[in-house]
Amino acid sequence: MYSAEEASELPRAYIVPTDGLGKTDEDAKEIMDWLSTKVAHHKRLRGGVRWVDEIPKSISGKILRRLLKVKAQEEEDGKKKAKL
Repeated sequence: MYSAEEASELPRAYIVPTDGLGKTDEDAKEIMDWLSTKVAHHKRLRGGVRWVDEIPKSISGKILRRLLKVKAQEEEDGKKKAKL
């Protein structure tokens, strides 16, 4: 996700929930807090955590990051729509 304020992309996690992990804000906060103790400041999940049903992959099994970028851009455009 690109941030105009920081003129940089912000790290974001896309997570497929399992039985033990739900789609709550508390779970997302717990993941962000845990990761912040493990990585450098610039690698922290400042872009947040997004819950998805599946990670888009190519036939060979590689993650299609471009589709995740498009999804993030659509999400941002939805937030910025002008109210008439």
